[in-house]
Amino acid sequence: MLRLALHVQNLLRRAEESALTRNPLTRSLKTSYPMIFEVAVSIASGLHDRVGTPIHDDEIAYIAMHVGGRLERSRKAESILTATIVCPGYQELHELLRSSVDRSLGSAIEVTSVVTNVDPDWASFDTDLVLSTIEPGRSGDRFVRIQPFLTDADVDRIQQAAARVRRSRRLTRLRGELARYFLADAFVFPLPDEGRRRSSAASVAS
Repeated sequence: MLRLALHVQNLLRRAEESALTRNPLTRSLKTSYPMIFEVAVSIASGLHDRVGTPIHDDEIAYIAMHVGGRLERSRKAESILTATIVCPGYQELHELLRSSVDRSLGSAIEVTSVVTNVDPDWASFDTDLVLSTIEPGRSGDRFVRIQPFLTDADVDRIQQAAARVRRSRRLTRLRGELARYFLADAFVFPLPDEGRRRSSAASVAS
């Protein structure tokens, strides 16, 4: 919001001084990201209504770049999962393991805590994933057994578990969205004429 506000401030100054600026990406933004460009048009329309300054397409394209950048950052933030590493042993060992996880999966997983207890409280972990060098005390998609020295197979298992967690998260979000528009009481199952259809089909078959 701060970056967009500063941009709008400069936009208004340029408009007052008739100092038009050209955006070489205007045409591609219009054709490749029409919805984002329409959001920018709406913002520009609101600015015009408030301050009375006409805003041309090149300036609208710059606003669209701010909107698109924000959406992209939000998308990336939603895709990053948090993880707890459980690694009893020497301090150097879990530091090396954390470094390996960050190096191999840093763009998709953020390690938020490291637990070195031999008998941790598995129920207390609230991260998306739990990466453990010992047998996890609980089962589930988010618990992944790994080696103290991270291997390619470990990375594959973590990525697969992360994909399952993301899929479950998307489904939960989708169910929540559908629940806003559909009521279970509005549907009848099974359909009242289901039995009649079956008997009719049986008669045709005979």
